[in-house]
Amino acid sequence: MTQPRNLIKAILEGSEKFMATHRLYIGTRSTGIVIAPDDRYPSMYRIHWPDRQPSDIVNLTRAKDAAMQWAARQHRQDHGNTAAGLLDFKWKDGKSQ
Repeated sequence: MTQPRNLIKAILEGSEKFMATHRLYIGTRSTGIVIAPDDRYPSMYRIHWPDRQPSDIVNLTRAKDAAMQWAARQHRQDHGNTAAGLLDFKWKDGKSQ
């Protein structure tokens, strides 16, 4: 089975796939979360987590919401209650890299 980091690398290496990806950042630091179109259903997306298997397919809005909620929870666990709010999160798509 492909490891999540290898899968993310494979996703980012394909130019069309890369252009359609979305990566979540906290300020200038990457969270390691990548949202990319599903291979079979390109209008649907999967969240590629830095530490687990990709998500089930969902629409882009739901994928972004779920990824931000997970990243906020992880950030609070790692940095305590002084962690940044959701307004400190930003998305970068493949075109802006």
